[in-house]
Amino acid sequence: MFVLSVCTAAGCSNSSQVTLLTSQQPPGDMEPPSLTVLDSRTVYIQWSRPEQVNGVLEFYSVYLSVEGEEPLCVYNSSELFEDHTLRNLTPGTTYSFTVTACTGGGCSFSPPSEAHTEESTPENIPAPYVTPLSPHALNITWTPPDTPNGKEVEKGYDEVKGGR
Repeated sequence: MFVLSVCTAAGCSNSSQVTLLTSQQPPGDMEPPSLTVLDSRTVYIQWSRPEQVNGVLEFYSVYLSVEGEEPLCVYNSSELFEDHTLRNLTPGTTYSFTVTACTGGGCSFSPPSEAHTEESTPENIPAPYVTPLSPHALNITWTPPDTPNGKEVEKGYDEVKGGR
């Protein structure tokens, strides 16, 4: 708030008040988010408000990326919470998380943090292909699971006897 005072030998007079706000800027530097892997499909993300906001903090966003892919915004909120639980991730995968804090003057990005979700049992395993070669021999082939949920450590099959 500014007021101009002008004085003479008889006294001083003031102008009317003028209120001026400086323009907003992007927030200052942010710390990397803190990550906690809760299970094979869930990561808990926490972050801190930037020390220098440089305006009115409007919202936070969380970006997720997997090596070789473009970052994807997975959370965007003007409620200014400083944590988020991300669910339905892929087991056995390394994710990189970045948080942004935004004012009317722009956004600041945190450095990334990485988390590796725990592996889980494979899912969507196709049935093997069995071709009889003779009365005493079979040819058995199979394809990898559609959803490996981690690195495949052991390939094999179990013989199940039964039937006719």
